[in-house]
Amino acid sequence: MTAPPTDVEPAGVGSSPARLLAALLALFAALGLWKVGRGHDGFDFYQFWVVGQAVSEGLVDDVYDDADRAKMGAVFHERARSAGAGSRRANVAERRTFIKTWSTPFLYTAFGALASGDYERDYTRFQALCLASTIVAVLLLARAFGWRMPAALLALAVLLQSFTPLLADVRAANVNQVQLLGVTLCLVLAGRRAAAALVAAGAVLGLSCAFKPNLGLVVIVLGGLELARRRWSRIGLLGAGLALGAGAAVLASAVHFGGFGAWLDWAAFLREALYDPERAMTVAHGNASIDRLVLEATGARVGTLLGLVLLVLVGLVLWRRRCAAPALSAPPRPSGAPEAPGAALEVGWLVALALCVGLLMAPLTFGHYYVFAIPAVLYCLRPAAPAASAGARHAVGALALAAFFAPQLLAGSGALAEMGELKGWLFSATTAVLFATLLASAPLGPDQSA
Repeated sequence: MTAPPTDVEPAGVGSSPARLLAALLALFAALGLWKVGRGHDGFDFYQFWVVGQAVSEGLVDDVYDDADRAKMGAVFHERARSAGAGSRRANVAERRTFIKTWSTPFLYTAFGALASGDYERDYTRFQALCLASTIVAVLLLARAFGWRMPAALLALAVLLQSFTPLLADVRAANVNQVQLLGVTLCLVLAGRRAAAALVAAGAVLGLSCAFKPNLGLVVIVLGGLELARRRWSRIGLLGAGLALGAGAAVLASAVHFGGFGAWLDWAAFLREALYDPERAMTVAHGNASIDRLVLEATGARVGTLLGLVLLVLVGLVLWRRRCAAPALSAPPRPSGAPEAPGAALEVGWLVALALCVGLLMAPLTFGHYYVFAIPAVLYCLRPAAPAASAGARHAVGALALAAFFAPQLLAGSGALAEMGELKGWLFSATTAVLFATLLASAPLGPDQSA
């Protein structure tokens, strides 16, 4: 007997009102975030933009030298004044008369290559790149963690609307959103078995670490996973890609700077800047890392020791899982063969762990760095079957979102409005809870979603 016609669409088939509404919410949230960026001058972006052009012009010999930093600030400040008072460039130049150069030569090379000389145009392009990076990264992470599209779009809307570290990154115009996309592409590619994908994953990771080395722990934990499973072919492919990406970054920056010496200058400056009391960024400057918070409270540095302890815990979990996930233990996938389900889930879980460790052990952590907590939050909130099996994990994910939302939601009342000691402890404690939850809720195998 033929079923009567109906205009009710089966759940999960084709488009749905839920997907449409979630997409609209995400669109409105993206437009709101774009508006936030348009309301600021690009405080951090200006420094990257200035240094990239100063090197291209041969204006200074050593961008990490105080005299040359002052020279760059003075020259570009005068240029901004000549361009006209009241412009975005003039406004930020008034506050950036001394250029602080913490970043790698490759980061400045990238900005130098993309700069057109028109600050407004370049800032707009960078803002668009950052927004697109966040949108793509969140949707790719959600897919890797098993989210359905309506839920993924809703999560995107929520993050774009009220995730305090993300809003802080937009206001400062830093590069954390671009980095988030880089590490997401790496985990998606590393979750595949095709040889080309593994080489590409290593290359993306190599470029990302050369761009900003705070993603270096991802290299360590991914290497630990492959070593624990004795997957030598995967180690070789990932390693080859890593060397290719890092080598290309070093070579490109050597061409831009006129030699490899810039990397030595950067390493020498960074070592001094992080641990010299005269140069160190304090809590008053916005540095709310656990290492700095404890240092100012007790006089002791704990970041390195804490990082080692956390990495040992990760290593123990990997060792216990060394015989798990048989689909990933197989050799590289021949062209055209299907991918193993859940492969990206395990790599994503591990990358989220590495990012949490990095946030907890770093000697320098500003509020916008906690953009890197997004993978951990999305992993904790991922769906499970049966749903009751993930109740504690979901509760932690929801509480973590609330903690990261609190400063933004309370900003109007003045509470937690600036990145200070209280917010630093709140974000650090939240990240520690996320780390513990991730450690206790590893994916049990490539075909399991619990």
